[in-house]
Amino acid sequence: MSYFIGLLAVLGIAFSLCYFTGKRFELLFPLTNLLVIAVLYTFGLMGILYCGGILLLITAAALLCAVAVLSVKRRSTSFLEIFKEPSIIIFLTFAVFQYVALFFMRVVGWDELTHWGLVVKNMFYSRDFGGGAAATTMFKGYPVGTSLYLYFFEMFGELFRPAYLFMAMNLMNIGFLLPVIARCKGLRQKTLGTLLILSCALLFNVKMYFSIWNDMLLSVLFGYILISYFCFDKGRISLMQILSVSLGAFALTASKSTGLAFVLFAFVLIAVDVLLRMKREKKTVLRGIVFLSVFLFAVLLSKFSWNLYLNANGLGEAWDTNRLTLSGIWEYLTHPNAFQRTVTGNFWLEFLLPFRSRSNDVATPIPYLIDLLLFGLLLRLLYRRTGEKRRIVALGIGIYATFFVYVLSMLISFLFTFSTEEALLLTSYVRYLNTFVVAIFLLLISMWIASWRQTEEEETSQSLLRGIVGGIVAISVIVCMILGPLMDKIMQPYEVFSETVECLDEGESIYAVSIGHDGYLKDYLHFRFLATPLDCSGLKVGGSPYIGDTWSYTMTAEDTQNAIRDGGYTIVYIHRFDNAFLSQCGSLFADPVEEYTFYRFNADEKLVACDPRYENH
Repeated sequence: MSYFIGLLAVLGIAFSLCYFTGKRFELLFPLTNLLVIAVLYTFGLMGILYCGGILLLITAAALLCAVAVLSVKRRSTSFLEIFKEPSIIIFLTFAVFQYVALFFMRVVGWDELTHWGLVVKNMFYSRDFGGGAAATTMFKGYPVGTSLYLYFFEMFGELFRPAYLFMAMNLMNIGFLLPVIARCKGLRQKTLGTLLILSCALLFNVKMYFSIWNDMLLSVLFGYILISYFCFDKGRISLMQILSVSLGAFALTASKSTGLAFVLFAFVLIAVDVLLRMKREKKTVLRGIVFLSVFLFAVLLSKFSWNLYLNANGLGEAWDTNRLTLSGIWEYLTHPNAFQRTVTGNFWLEFLLPFRSRSNDVATPIPYLIDLLLFGLLLRLLYRRTGEKRRIVALGIGIYATFFVYVLSMLISFLFTFSTEEALLLTSYVRYLNTFVVAIFLLLISMWIASWRQTEEEETSQSLLRGIVGGIVAISVIVCMILGPLMDKIMQPYEVFSETVECLDEGESIYAVSIGHDGYLKDYLHFRFLATPLDCSGLKVGGSPYIGDTWSYTMTAEDTQNAIRDGGYTIVYIHRFDNAFLSQCGSLFADPVEEYTFYRFNADEKLVACDPRYENH
């Protein structure tokens, strides 16, 4: 029930703030999410991550008690009136029934197994950022910002539940889009606006509700920062805007290395608008300077605090930028080598392709040039519907300028920070570029929604609301019925391993063997994730299974035997093997080698079959 404890805590803080400030839930829920991230980040830096979560829970309880006492004292029902908003009804239905839909969801994606799920599981067991010496995290230098929010929904349980990761991620994704609805007028517009934000992101990532990769979240958070400023301008910069933008910038910087680039792009777009306003209206100068100063302070605080953490713990940056130098870039511009010419050609060809064939996450198979045209059409629509023509023109120029800077920075990254194989394949090209594209679409669509005029209430609005709520419930049940058997089929080969590692004592270490088929590497990633917090290593025999494999290497017979015999492992697990493995390592075993079997070393340093599930019973 850890998910519902975390949900009640976040909602309790958000609804209490609604009561005390009079602000709308759609504005305060995403702000509460950012406060959760900031508090956990601060306590994590001090090495007391778990205490930060407990403080948030106590705060939520205290605020709700205060609301209850004041409501009784004043004989007021204003707190209950909050729950009549259609957006809140739809959101709460989604938040509750996604528990049904995603109950059987498991961590099965490549990036989720190597980092985004793995780091949260390490946080759960270590009550730390997951970058310690004993952690099984593979990329210990990755920023942890939004992963902390996922941890908050796991930390109150006795067992780690992978499904909660996806539920928490969805709450963030949808939560950061809720401010759009705050500009809707009337029941019908609010209902349609809520439906739009629940579905619009799916146009860009069909796995949005079934993934914890944070690329979509970066898009939404980047968009949230821009939406908080451009969609809620009432002639002056408000305290709510300052808090939303600065905390959003803090979280985005702390969530991924590339987050800093998106924050800087957001700063440029916002700063240009602020400076133009300061030029037109002298009375806004002081507030504009304060706003931009707080924005920059939040970014610098997030960036330098993380660097201090990395240095204090002897951890390196997430990306190796040693090859990225001015002289190297100049050499590329003047005398590119064959590798650089090939990557550059592939890069621009991918940009112009009518179908983004290398990604199965994208539901909009159109060239990016068409995206740029759509940007222009939306800007033209806003230009005609709003009275701020100079502002829209400046925003449009800024969007196109920052987009091309981002595209060029991606090309430089492929050339100088990626491995040769990954660069030639343009690994994750679509994912990275879509992060920017989706954020801009969310901004422009949100500005269009904010320009809607007041409409008359219609009797059909209530029917529409009931239809959406009923649809969410029905879809949740259907998704649950589909996901259950699907996840069982995917995880069935790892069932024995999963059940067994839960019975191993603290301090045990595992060497897992899975060879002789193309999926051995994915097997190992599953082993590593399922075994956490125990240490789990694995081996590969033979050549690379696919072009661009930078994760594995060929081991000789001697290497294999030394790794198993001298690696200090207490358990050896045989998942799959072939004749080559038997010829190389058969002499290490006293018992017959069988698949899905665990082995321990006996007194003669030979491996004998065992079943740890029954050793202590």
